[in-house]
Amino acid sequence: MVGIYEILRQDFEAARGAFVEADFHDMNICANRLMSNVLFGFENDTKYILPGFFLRIIANELLALRENAVAKVIRPHAERFVAEIDRAFKEEVDLTIIWNGFFEFIERKREFLVTPVERKVYKANRAFTAQGLAFLSRRFFNDPFLSSRDGIMLKALITEADRLIRHHGAENNELVLFALMRALDWLDRYVAVAFSDADKTGSLESLKEDLIPLLEEVRVWYASSEKLPYSRGTQILCNILLQWRKYFLRYMERAKTVADEERRVELPGQVKERIGKTIANALQKDLGEKGAKGKRR
Repeated sequence: MVGIYEILRQDFEAARGAFVEADFHDMNICANRLMSNVLFGFENDTKYILPGFFLRIIANELLALRENAVAKVIRPHAERFVAEIDRAFKEEVDLTIIWNGFFEFIERKREFLVTPVERKVYKANRAFTAQGLAFLSRRFFNDPFLSSRDGIMLKALITEADRLIRHHGAENNELVLFALMRALDWLDRYVAVAFSDADKTGSLESLKEDLIPLLEEVRVWYASSEKLPYSRGTQILCNILLQWRKYFLRYMERAKTVADEERRVELPGQVKERIGKTIANALQKDLGEKGAKGKRR
């Protein structure tokens, strides 16, 4: 019988092949497949789920940009991150390599998701990002509205975190927290599905029992200021992802009525508009420089 590691490596190669072909939807599916196969065959070594998580993050980022010109700029950085995931994805997963690859990818991507004006105005202020995320985690991670029928608080928190990171930069701990928040959001999306699942009494209560303790673990972890290789933070992330895949098995496609991220991911806030302005300004500048060179001749 083929070992689970070999199965997961096949999933990884399928996801990487989809990336090479620019089929980011299929890449997302293969990443999900990898995470589910960890649930099926190697739940005792949960770190194997980490490559699937980051492959899904990359796929979703590129799906959000679609055919946008910025996607072409970001893709080489995504390719380097995929290579780092490959390097780290051995039978003994190298957490330091994989987290450093993520940090580098976020930093390189950040440079292209602000307007030229914002690039000039905003200076790196990672301490302010830390202050903002500390406030959000203290104030809202135990808010009952997180698990209410119409609650979209985690999505709002992620939007604020993304804005802080994009404009001010972030230290590694804040980037790990951001990754944990994204995984929690995937799990939280099943709350609305559980509310509508009236024929299965106890479903919502079961989900709350899984979600709320994980939120508390994340809050406590962030207050601890753990450093690389983030062993505890990684374990919490893997536990969140395993719970998410379990709820996927319960509710499957119905979660897409809440958010259809597996097919298409929207950029947060006004990033789309800003990207358009950035490209337009760059083109205008390029045309201006070419015109000036023509006149000098």
